[in-house]
Amino acid sequence: METIVIDSSYTEKISHLNSVIIKNYLFKLYRTSPDSGIVRVLKVLGISNLGDTYSFASTPDYSYNDSNDQYNFADHFLIFSVDFENGGYEITLKRVITTDHKMRDVEENYISITGTIRECDRPQELFTLINKSAVSNFSFKGKIVKYKRSEDAYFIDHLNIVEPKPTSLDNIFLPNYKINQIARFIDTASNFSKHNISLRYLFNGPPGTGKTQIMNSIITSLKGKTTIVICNGADIEIDQIFEFCSLFNPCILVIDDIDFLAGNRDGNNGDHTKLANLLQVLDGFIPNNIFILAATNDKKLVDEAAARPGRFDLILDIGEIEVDNYISLIKRETDDNNILELFSPQILNKMEDKKVSGAFIVNLVKQLKTIRVSGHSVDYEIFADLFNQLYKGFYDYNDYSFNKTVGFIK
Repeated sequence: METIVIDSSYTEKISHLNSVIIKNYLFKLYRTSPDSGIVRVLKVLGISNLGDTYSFASTPDYSYNDSNDQYNFADHFLIFSVDFENGGYEITLKRVITTDHKMRDVEENYISITGTIRECDRPQELFTLINKSAVSNFSFKGKIVKYKRSEDAYFIDHLNIVEPKPTSLDNIFLPNYKINQIARFIDTASNFSKHNISLRYLFNGPPGTGKTQIMNSIITSLKGKTTIVICNGADIEIDQIFEFCSLFNPCILVIDDIDFLAGNRDGNNGDHTKLANLLQVLDGFIPNNIFILAATNDKKLVDEAAARPGRFDLILDIGEIEVDNYISLIKRETDDNNILELFSPQILNKMEDKKVSGAFIVNLVKQLKTIRVSGHSVDYEIFADLFNQLYKGFYDYNDYSFNKTVGFIK
């Protein structure tokens, strides 16, 4: 039997994420169709740790996460025997754990491809093919992915494929010029392959003004057209999330509460290391395939440097819903005439004076509907009492001008 030829070997250091993607691709190829395709995986072996005297090559030690269609391997070494272009190759994926000077675990990942006979001299070409195919067949591609960090878990385990509640742009009550800016974002993302232009938007506005609903409407419009990654500024790990997003062409990164990530450096809520990493990313140290949708309750909380022109293409202020849209929003929530008749022009004007948010109106209608479904009608006195209770509960605690009873009827 001919020995392995050193000249037919190729070795490269790869990231943890890259290692995970390749392992999953090759293992799924082995389990689903080992005898078909350009690359055929004939055998898979795992070694838990070469440093362990009693560790030998055996069946891989793995688990499966059905929420993201990913296999997790406990073995430090995975060896795939493959056939490529009628030649045999051994692909070894190695995970090495060392300890740095601060006694922290440091992980390094390597891939080595070796031809089993002299004629198998295309290991680098095989690596390029596997790497490209692994990304193309990645289970997250074209999906809506929720990132939620948890302790003692690898990055890939923080990701789950989700199906958010569909939200139509037709139900967003904003001035037309703002709707047009949102439509432009959707159109640019939908046609990225034609124009190769990405956009970065920051939505600013107090709670209840519809920022999340706007982002959900964009997600709904782009579902199936691109990969969408949803996360919260408090959870995000900059380097890992952007490495993940850079795999997809294009990718929409949705960051709620970005002020937790890019908080003003004069305050206490910002992580300056994360902020520095974010600024690097926004300066263009990543491929031009990542769109960003970010939201904050107060743009003053977002560091000046992160919000300056060039790092975000547009900062869109989302204020209280305009009175002209009140009735449209109310009719979207109910067709009950008893409820609709309560919202007279006088009532609408008083609601405008108090600058209630769209979220407040939705909640008010919801409470009125609960009264109606129990078989009771709603008169003006019940309506006013409910409004006052809700208003005081939602607004009184952070507004000194309402320390006394908040009266809806004057």
